[in-house]
Amino acid sequence: MRRTSAKPHPFPGRVSRDALLAALLLLLAFLARLGAIERLVTPDELTWVYRSIRFREALLAGRWADTLVTGHPGVTTTWLGALGISVQLLVEPAARATYQWLTHLAWMSPDLIPAFPKLASFLTAGRLAVALTTSAGIWGIAQLAQPLFGRRAAWLAAFFLALDPFAAGLSGLLHVDGLSATFATLSLLALLRPEPTNPGAGKTPRRLDLAAGALAALAVWTKSPLLLLLPFSAVILVVHAWGGRSWRDRGRLFLPRAARWGLGLVVTSLILLPALWVEPLNVLQTVLGTASFEAEEALRPTFFMGQVRLDPSPWLYPVALLFRLSPLVLVGLALAGLWQLQKRPRWRCPAAGWLLAWGLLFLTAISLAPKKFDRYTLPVIFCLALVAAAGWAELRERLALHCAAKSGQVFQLLPRIDLAALTLQAVLLAVVWPFTLTAYNPLLGGGRSALQVLDAGWGEGTSIAARWLAEQPEASTASAVAGNPLALSTFFPGAVLPFDKLNIPRADYLVLDVASRQLDPAEFAALTADATLVHTVRINGVEHAWVYRNPNPEAPSPPLENLPQPFSFANRVQLLGAAAKASNRTIWVRVRWGLLQEGGRYTVQARLRDGWGNEWLTHESPLLNDVFFYPEHWAAGETPVVQYQLNLPAGIPPADYQIELSLFDAASGERLALLDDAGDFSGVAYVVQPVAVPAPETPLLLAGLELPAISNAGWDDGALILLGFGPPADNLSSGDPVSFDLFWLPKQSLPAGLSLEISLGDTVQMIQPLSRTPSEEWQPDTLIHEKYSFQAPPETKAGEYELRIRPLDADDRPLTGEPVSLGVINVKSSDRLFELPADVDVPLDYRLGADLRLRGIILETSAVRPGETVHLTLVWQVETPPEEIVTAFVHLVASDDSIPAQADRWPGLTLSTSWAAGQVIVDSYAIPLPADAPTGAYRVATGLYRATDGTRLAVTGPDGAAVADGRIFAPVTLEVY
Repeated sequence: MRRTSAKPHPFPGRVSRDALLAALLLLLAFLARLGAIERLVTPDELTWVYRSIRFREALLAGRWADTLVTGHPGVTTTWLGALGISVQLLVEPAARATYQWLTHLAWMSPDLIPAFPKLASFLTAGRLAVALTTSAGIWGIAQLAQPLFGRRAAWLAAFFLALDPFAAGLSGLLHVDGLSATFATLSLLALLRPEPTNPGAGKTPRRLDLAAGALAALAVWTKSPLLLLLPFSAVILVVHAWGGRSWRDRGRLFLPRAARWGLGLVVTSLILLPALWVEPLNVLQTVLGTASFEAEEALRPTFFMGQVRLDPSPWLYPVALLFRLSPLVLVGLALAGLWQLQKRPRWRCPAAGWLLAWGLLFLTAISLAPKKFDRYTLPVIFCLALVAAAGWAELRERLALHCAAKSGQVFQLLPRIDLAALTLQAVLLAVVWPFTLTAYNPLLGGGRSALQVLDAGWGEGTSIAARWLAEQPEASTASAVAGNPLALSTFFPGAVLPFDKLNIPRADYLVLDVASRQLDPAEFAALTADATLVHTVRINGVEHAWVYRNPNPEAPSPPLENLPQPFSFANRVQLLGAAAKASNRTIWVRVRWGLLQEGGRYTVQARLRDGWGNEWLTHESPLLNDVFFYPEHWAAGETPVVQYQLNLPAGIPPADYQIELSLFDAASGERLALLDDAGDFSGVAYVVQPVAVPAPETPLLLAGLELPAISNAGWDDGALILLGFGPPADNLSSGDPVSFDLFWLPKQSLPAGLSLEISLGDTVQMIQPLSRTPSEEWQPDTLIHEKYSFQAPPETKAGEYELRIRPLDADDRPLTGEPVSLGVINVKSSDRLFELPADVDVPLDYRLGADLRLRGIILETSAVRPGETVHLTLVWQVETPPEEIVTAFVHLVASDDSIPAQADRWPGLTLSTSWAAGQVIVDSYAIPLPADAPTGAYRVATGLYRATDGTRLAVTGPDGAAVADGRIFAPVTLEVY
């Protein structure tokens, strides 16, 4: 391949041709990358705005460890976003209030609709920073490619990339793909630059080795899959050094270059990411863990060739390249292949081979991961554009040679074919601009064909639809939902509701894009069946989104009513109201909170239990208001209503369930006591009114259902199938509960009254209904997931026992079929004490409820200072094992009746339902006193309460008289001095 160098300008002082080309290139590249500004919002960009804000705040506060805001890792994206935001705050001081509001967000979520317009107000600043950087990168590619491909091919490649719709579209977003592809290409070109032929230019490769390492760092810290660039660069260095005549020569060639490259990589990494200064191992683990996770897991399905799968075919990327490459690049690649086949001496370009090898390696690596999107091919497109430009440049040279001796206008125009190609490339861009990501290869049918093959739509359709809705007369008072709420809320001034089955029927408008129709055509049809199509969004003649009007929107949810008497958690947080509602496979819990103490951080826990006492799920989340602010940022007197979504397990039987709400101190993990309006103890959890879980609207798809253990046992000639089970614990102590799950599948209607026999070894432990849903109500081919539990008798001897189950008919006769073993349980005998200790200081005899007695107290500490720990032991005795779980409390009561310190826990740290008759429970406590505890004489109060509702067990004294408030004051005194 012929390489040309720029000739000296004949007129010193005038602007050179290269300077004019550079100015034109930068201008065209920058303008091409501005198409998305104020026109569309992609699903990920507002998250990157939020990450940029977090990054900026961490930098300003010197919290270096917090500068790694995600494992992608997107460091250059957050740098550019933070720089753009900083400039905007300088030129637009009014934006600082919005910025400050955004700094209070606990995190980003697809449901955080009020924050989206505020985040979008900083999106343009970040996009401009990215567009400027990637445009400068295109100019850098033109400079670095000239010694490798020749001047003409280098400029041609740069203009191809500047005007490529797909590259321009991705390189103008506040995202990672455009930046990572640009930096990776620059790094490879700098590393591949040949050694200078004249001694005076000897320093250039040294600087380029440093630059190649620095650019590799920028690429890797932009997107973790570019980690592959590091070993590939090492291979380049090794192969280049292999040209030495001896091992010593090879070492002299390799080691200095590798050292310079490594130095650029390390120094740039340290400058780029301050988190490496304080937590380098954690940073590397986070980034590598994210890369590994994304290489193994796909969180959403992908549409390809008419099929929707979590792991689409490896052919997706080759097909995507054909659709995303410009026709001019495809032709240039064909020309390059033709010149290579001819094996002309002039056509020799090792750099092209390296770039093709890199593209093939990268494409193979990302094809192995289940998560696949066509934008991931962008680094490959950059490499192919360089090779294609070389093919076009060679064609131009050959035409010039063949036509040099000919005359006529036609022959004079032929050598300008490269200019014609660039013109055509500009036309292809102009046709699709500003929505450049909707451009597909017209040789393959363009967008119409691509929609049948590839995932389409990345916010363009919803953004245009939202702007159309904003122009409607009732826009400010209307409500709408969309699968992409970020784009909708950015441009639509009305109420944007979360996209779920609770809100879709309530919205005035429904906005759906082409991606939602591709991924689930059946759901698309169901959502739009009763709606009226009012607007269709077409981009480049192809339908990309649809706006539907709901003719009869449902009334919005009524305001959450306050409780007649509010509760509080430890006089810190108020519970003003709570309600729950169930739908197909979800329970929504709405809670109204209030603050009694400013600040503090807490964890909300919601437990779902059935009527048999089994726990089906636990949901935990920080206590936040409806815009995701921690309590320290709530407004004075604010009482936000927060909705929690509980996703129900597969096959949960339709029945009534209860939800228990608890609150924990986030710093200490302490579970806060629930107090009524009078300040009296009411347990540790508030029980929301029962919620009825309905039968599923559609049968659960069994394909892909992951069961803990597979069974496929059957009874009554296959009428009842046990698909699988969740096995119990392998080891337990006698008296412990045994719990397990069964997954049933009826193949036909079942008789009434079926029950289940549960055996441990040769002993039948219990017979109970097959489910809380009567067997005659089970629907054929509908999964039923049920939980079961029983108490292993305290007298069970140590040994291994097989756990077996079998269904019974209404007369307790076994159904036709064999019992099923759920595994072997190793039972260990509990070390139980049945005699009272001899060292009880203060013998007592209080009866609690009908089953338990307090037999004594041992006060190991009689005098302490504030801040020290009080040690004491209670001695309980069981008359009859209780049927429900009880919790003990110990209060240290000061002379003013305040309680500076207390402890709540299971007596002896054992489950009360596992106790045996006559058993003695020795219950030791270590209770720290606060440093500001008042001095004086303290009393010790104790008692028991039910774990389910917090009610205290009634107490009877030695004389048979009832003890008020269920609280026993032991006849001991603790001196605090």
